[in-house]
Amino acid sequence: MVKNFKHILQVLFLFAFVSCEQIDIIENDLPYIETVVVKAELEGNNVFTGVSFTRTLPHNQVYTIEKAELKDVITYLQVDGKRIIPLAYTKDGIYKSSEDIIIETGKSYELFAKWNGTQIYSKTYVPLEPQAQRASIAGGYLNGSILANKDEVIGTTWIIAYTASSISDEAAEFYELKTAKSDKPENVLIRTTDIPIKYQPYQYHSRYYMRFYSFDKQFLEYFKTKNGNEPIENVFAQGASTVVWNVHGNNVIGLFIGFTKSKIIKAE
Repeated sequence: MVKNFKHILQVLFLFAFVSCEQIDIIENDLPYIETVVVKAELEGNNVFTGVSFTRTLPHNQVYTIEKAELKDVITYLQVDGKRIIPLAYTKDGIYKSSEDIIIETGKSYELFAKWNGTQIYSKTYVPLEPQAQRASIAGGYLNGSILANKDEVIGTTWIIAYTASSISDEAAEFYELKTAKSDKPENVLIRTTDIPIKYQPYQYHSRYYMRFYSFDKQFLEYFKTKNGNEPIENVFAQGASTVVWNVHGNNVIGLFIGFTKSKIIKAE
């Protein structure tokens, strides 16, 4: 949820760094277990940017993408249980289709992969575009109302912009995630993080906007377990064993997650 949310999943795991950095002063007696790290963002109505397959390295090795990337993964996507999209290695452990494909909202995407005898699987749903109802100024933060469905979770950010097409700053994290409490779509109220002091003077109020993000509901479990609600741009920077990932396999971690963001709406 930063200035360019397309990079939401493009920061390497701190987990990988901790597992792979050279430590010269303190001996590390922890046993090394090679772990496959999978990451992908499926942003509705946007071109699929690929799936990244890397691995952790022994404790005494300095991390580099050249050492960590996996070049021989057999993998493909399946859309709504029907359409098959083969993926092939490109660079830096990233696998893409031979042609650009647009991620469709309202559809499910499954990831199937095999590497070195390990079967890898994940499934995600790409929500429809969030339908914002209103945005309002509430002291040092913004409040919003949005129609939510039970199979998705909603987050929101404050934005500073001259116009809807000229954004100068955006919140680096979510304050909360919310979803519908019943089986039927319902309006939910949700707030942003506090607006920085530098943007709180009255002359900035006319530049307050909100953007809503709708995630596959699986993202809620990740959000609740990641350490200290770190900025969402670093979703892969949480390495604790308690983090709930949605990629499955023996010694496999990662997020394969669908999301769609709304147009920005002016706060009044």
